[in-house]
Amino acid sequence: EELLQSSLQKLLCEASLSPTEQAIASAREQRIPVQFESKTVTKEGKILDTLWSVYWSNSSASLYCVVHDM
Repeated sequence: EELLQSSLQKLLCEASLSPTEQAIASAREQRIPVQFESKTVTKEGKILDTLWSVYWSNSSASLYCVVHDM
């Protein structure tokens, strides 16, 4: 629940922010699932390599992101 409504700026390394925003925008605009790698920062400040899967839902008009440790 901590991550719900969190901003990308809080979750990502600075270098990963722009490419991640571009990939999410692509999923939203093209309405297709997108997968990509990104570096995520934990609340303790540790940097993790992560795999993101982003899906657009027409029925709820929402993006859903699933993030996995690599």
